[in-house]
Amino acid sequence: SKFSMIATRKLPLYDLSKKTWSEPVPTSSWAAAVCAVARASWGGRMVDAQIDLDAVWSIDKRLKEKGWFYNAYLDGPYNVWELLGEMCKAVCVIPRLTGTILSFIEDGPNRPVRFVLTPRHIMRGTFKVTFGTWDEDTPDDVQIAYKDADAGFQDRDVRAVLPESTTRPPSRPGLCPTAPRRAACSLICSRRVSSLLSESKRAYCVACMKPAVWCY
Repeated sequence: SKFSMIATRKLPLYDLSKKTWSEPVPTSSWAAAVCAVARASWGGRMVDAQIDLDAVWSIDKRLKEKGWFYNAYLDGPYNVWELLGEMCKAVCVIPRLTGTILSFIEDGPNRPVRFVLTPRHIMRGTFKVTFGTWDEDTPDDVQIAYKDADAGFQDRDVRAVLPESTTRPPSRPGLCPTAPRRAACSLICSRRVSSLLSESKRAYCVACMKPAVWCY
């Protein structure tokens, strides 16, 4: 006979003020999962000095304020960097290595602008309009699959659709793990997902009917 089980992992939590680790406790913390992989003997084998703990746990605090958490079943072959990348992608975070230090950047509308393109930066006579046809890298629709924590962990999906979208198959990045629907909705409306859509168009989330970056 078979039975299904939903288990909560036990991992140590980091105290930002005391700079100490707790004993393993049941948690759905994203930062705890990331640090466990980075520090594990089967994972990154990193010591605390090689992880930007202030950054990762500060991001975790903001995720909790938004009602985001991380529960996932990891299966299949991974190298450590690929695994960390997938875990970060689910919550719109970017991992980076600065020398030997593993750090993290939270993606969002409040990230500083790197470059602004205006007529002042364009050489006269070089600007031209190019009409791009549809391809898999610039889909009109993006659909995220997730397990809805508010509906008994059933498989659900959220879809962002361009107003002039045709019936072409949507892109399915599969970025979101177990989450409430509001978290999946926020994810598909984030810049990371909307960047998959054609840059010259504006996408609307069918779950909240808001433009792409407004409900992040």
